[in-house]
Amino acid sequence: MATPRGKPPGPTRFSEQLYQGWEKAMGAWWDQVLQSPSFLGAMSENLVSRTQARATYERTMEGAMDRMHLPTRKDIGRVARVATLLEERLLAQEDLLLSMKDQLAAAQRDAVQARIDTAQARLELKDQLIQLRGELASLQVTTQPAELAAPVEPPAPAAPASSPRKSRARRGAP
Repeated sequence: MATPRGKPPGPTRFSEQLYQGWEKAMGAWWDQVLQSPSFLGAMSENLVSRTQARATYERTMEGAMDRMHLPTRKDIGRVARVATLLEERLLAQEDLLLSMKDQLAAAQRDAVQARIDTAQARLELKDQLIQLRGELASLQVTTQPAELAAPVEPPAPAAPASSPRKSRARRGAP
C-alpha cells in the first residue's frame, strides 16, 4: 500500500519520523533552557569567572616573563607597532628620495638643454658677426678713397644771441 505522500512504509520512513520528533523535542527543551533565568544567571557568572581567571592568568604570566627578563605579549605588540611606524616612515622617505631624484634629473636635463641653446645662439651670433664683417670689408673696398680721406668738419656752434638790454648794460647805457 502506498501512503498519501507517495512513499512506501518502511524503516526509512520510521527513522525520519523519529528524527523529526527528536528534533522538535530538543528544540523545545533548548528554548526552555535558554529562556530560564537561572540558566542565564549561571552562564553570566561563568563568563565573569572566566574573564577574571583569564586576567589573573595574563597578569601572572606577565610577571613571570618580566622576572625572567623575557618580552611579554604587550612588549611584542608595542615593538611590532614601532616597527610598523618605522617602516611607514622609511617608505615615505624612500618615496621622497625618488621624487627628489626625478626632480634633480629633470633639472640637470634642463640645465644641459639651456647650455646647448646658449652655445647654439653664440654660434649663430658668431656667424652673423663674420657675415657683417665681410659685408663691411666689401663696403670699404668699393667706396672711393677720396671720400674717406676728406675730413668732414662738424658744424660750428651757433653763437648765443644777445638781447639789446644786455648789450647796453655792458656799454654803460641806462
